[in-house]
Amino acid sequence: MKAKKIRIIAASFLLFQHVLMPSVVMAIENEPTASAEITQEQPESDLSGATTEMVEEQESMIHEELPEVPKEPEPQAEVTEESLETVEPQAVPPLDESLLSGYLGRLNLSTENVRELTNHGRSSYLENILQNAINRTIDLNTAAGSSTTFAVTVPTHSLVERINGSNGWISSIATDSPAGMPDEFYTQMYYGNHSTHQNTYNLNNIVSSNSAIEVSATVTKNTNYTATINFTVTRTQTGNTAISLDIRGNVVLGSTVVATQYPNIATPRKVMELNYIGETIAHLTINPVASVGVYENVTVQATRSQSLPQSVIQGWFHTLPSTGSWSFSTLNLGDGWYPGYSNRIPVYLHNNNSTAGPTEFWTNATVVDTEAPTGTAKTTWTSIQANRHRDFTQEELRSAINTLSDNWTYSENIKVTYEQNLSELKPGSSYQTGFTITDESLNAGYVSPIRITIVDTLAPTGTVQTETIDLSEVTTEIPSRTDLMQFLNDDLDDNWTLPENIIIQLVDENGTVINLQNLESSDAIQTGYIRLEDERGNQSNLQEVKFTLDNEGPTGNVVTQPVDFQARRKDELTRDDLLQFFTEDPLDNTTASDQIDLSLRNDLGEIVSIVNVAPSMTVYDAKVRLQDIRGNQTEYPVNYRVIDTQAPTGSVKGTWTVFEADRHRDFTQEELRLLINDLADNWSELENIQLKGHHLYNLSPNTGYTYYPMDLTATDEAGNEYVFKNTMPRIVDTTAPDGTLKDPLVFTKGQTVPDAREFLDGDPTDNWSLSPDIQVEVAYENNVAFADLAVGDHGVTITLTDQAGNVRTLNSQVTILEDTSEYIDVTIPVNVSFAESKESNGIVSPTYQIQNNAERAVQVSVSSVVSQSATEKLTEIDLGVKNNLNDNQVMLISSGKNLNNRRELGTIEGHSASFSFSLFGTVGENFDFEGLDDPLNPIYSMRLNFHAQ
Repeated sequence: MKAKKIRIIAASFLLFQHVLMPSVVMAIENEPTASAEITQEQPESDLSGATTEMVEEQESMIHEELPEVPKEPEPQAEVTEESLETVEPQAVPPLDESLLSGYLGRLNLSTENVRELTNHGRSSYLENILQNAINRTIDLNTAAGSSTTFAVTVPTHSLVERINGSNGWISSIATDSPAGMPDEFYTQMYYGNHSTHQNTYNLNNIVSSNSAIEVSATVTKNTNYTATINFTVTRTQTGNTAISLDIRGNVVLGSTVVATQYPNIATPRKVMELNYIGETIAHLTINPVASVGVYENVTVQATRSQSLPQSVIQGWFHTLPSTGSWSFSTLNLGDGWYPGYSNRIPVYLHNNNSTAGPTEFWTNATVVDTEAPTGTAKTTWTSIQANRHRDFTQEELRSAINTLSDNWTYSENIKVTYEQNLSELKPGSSYQTGFTITDESLNAGYVSPIRITIVDTLAPTGTVQTETIDLSEVTTEIPSRTDLMQFLNDDLDDNWTLPENIIIQLVDENGTVINLQNLESSDAIQTGYIRLEDERGNQSNLQEVKFTLDNEGPTGNVVTQPVDFQARRKDELTRDDLLQFFTEDPLDNTTASDQIDLSLRNDLGEIVSIVNVAPSMTVYDAKVRLQDIRGNQTEYPVNYRVIDTQAPTGSVKGTWTVFEADRHRDFTQEELRLLINDLADNWSELENIQLKGHHLYNLSPNTGYTYYPMDLTATDEAGNEYVFKNTMPRIVDTTAPDGTLKDPLVFTKGQTVPDAREFLDGDPTDNWSLSPDIQVEVAYENNVAFADLAVGDHGVTITLTDQAGNVRTLNSQVTILEDTSEYIDVTIPVNVSFAESKESNGIVSPTYQIQNNAERAVQVSVSSVVSQSATEKLTEIDLGVKNNLNDNQVMLISSGKNLNNRRELGTIEGHSASFSFSLFGTVGENFDFEGLDDPLNPIYSMRLNFHAQ
């Protein structure tokens, strides 16, 4: 509603201006027409019918100055009396010709408007005015301190306008007033100081963005609203490349908003000062340029040449021409450019493309020598002789270098050094390293890789005495070093090996070391040669020497009685054995007593051996020989015997030895030897040494961690005894009992449960437990009880357990028969007798008869035989029973073992049928008939089983 009111008032003012303000109207007519854009931005006012007619008349007056304004479609509200009352009943007040600024109120400095104001000031003045005027490329000498200047004159203001709908923020800032002044009048924004719109303008603190280039400037404000800026550009450091940089400064611009319509009443308004701190006001590119010239002072490396290379002289120029072909020269020195020379000398620049003379320059030249010498190492390994007494010589060090050179010092004057001292380097070591090379000016270089190997191929040196050396006191085969030093003068030496480590040898003409014992004893002077050898095996030439030796044999006092030696299977007589022939140790003029060799010899001079000589009281004759280290010998006759008085030796084993208990036998000799370590005897063989201790059959198994302490006596063949105390046998029982099952195992359904032992063919046996102490248990398959076994075959397991818990299982099959008959068991005595001679060793037996009085047939079986009396001598008897009817035979006893399972003898039919049987057999081949005074009448009981059919 406020916007519409402003437009209505403005329209009213234009409608009556020809009546109220003709001078104003003329002024307006002479002003430039308003921007169509501005007009288009404002919609046509919504007026009443009467008002519209008045406006149309007014528009016809100013049609040429104001183009037709497009009308916005407005809703046509019906004009009422109430709406007309707002404009019609009032009289037109007189026009106030005073300025409108008093009605416009405060500026609209919103955040967005200030941002637009600031940015357009930067782009319109800093970028479009300053940068366009100052931006440039400058050529600047490359030397530090080089500078140049330039100046620009720029206006002190810029302008931004509202055109074609842009920059509406200008009008927005200008007016925020209830007086109704249209903000579209204000369309221009001036920055800085303008001739008609004066305001603040300042430019200062101008600097460069690049430290290599310094930029300074003075700013002069001119009276014609321009400013002249004088720039100075200085290079702070030498530079040969182009540099791009920004010129920055502080800019202060006042801002003024200006109306382009009715400026007499819509006067300019100052908005605000804008401060641009450190902003970019220009861009510079610095191109390096140079001016021809030489340095004031130059340094020249010493050289033996009289003239200097052009490249050296060229280096004296700090600037050279950018184009053309040039050469350089200076004076020559007859003695070369030697270190220490200093003078001001001319320098010439020659244009190779011109015949004109050279350009002369002057400089102060000083000759120095700061260049290190150079060298190359040999690519192969260089051998250098080791030397414990000195360091490397220059010649030795140079032998590993291929080339040496220096700018001034002659190669022979270049000093070569190595960080290690030759005296510290062992032969056989190799080093890949480097040498330091130093010239006369003490400039040091380094040559690498140096390859050196330290070798020792030099033989030791020393001279020998000319007189004959007495070696008669030497007691060793090879003379000692002290002995051999007698042959030498005091000048033993070697490049590496210390004198005390040089080997001295007495050799023959072939270089073989002389063993004094191999030389014949004589009073003649011996000839030999001294050879020296260092630690590396280098040997000197042979030097002839003369010497004499010992020729006296050793002496001793022998005993008059025979000497007894213990018999032995090995080991010859020792020195201590042979010393028994002497009352005291033998002596020699040179050889120590313990070095005199003793041996027992026969008449042929052969060594006597007593190994494997059986002990006896026989006295043997022999000779004992004494021999010194020179081979001088003395022999004495002696007597000796070989006896055996030494008991067996050995040691008790420190841990127990385990044996299996056995009440049926004793220890074997092999078992007893297990209790002794290293059992031996000087004469008796091991198997002939008898051992005796406790009896095995008396030793019950040990319990817990115990054993039987047992003294064991060892006796050799000569009866010499030794008792080994507290040997450690431990008796254990780990053997399971054993037994034989009857075959077959037949029982009748419903009979009494058989005893477990009835399943065995005889008594169970064990290594220790007695038969009654062996537990016998029976188990049937599927754990079925005997009474529940069905007729038929069933698996059965008989378990035997001894007192130690050792278990053995016997597996078989039991047969259960149907109980369809009656059984009768009859035991009858069996009487037999024997012929008294070996020729008639048959068994004499009565005939037995069995008669069946029952209706049914009866099957007769023999189930067992038991010894009754007079059977103890019959250990090999074979005894059988024979059915006389059909010759069916059943063995009752085989090799002294009784029958203990059932065997069928025959079947007796019913109705008083009968059959007879008798016994047969033999007592065995080993039966003692000669010792038989009376015939034996052994009695056995035979158990018969009668099975009714």
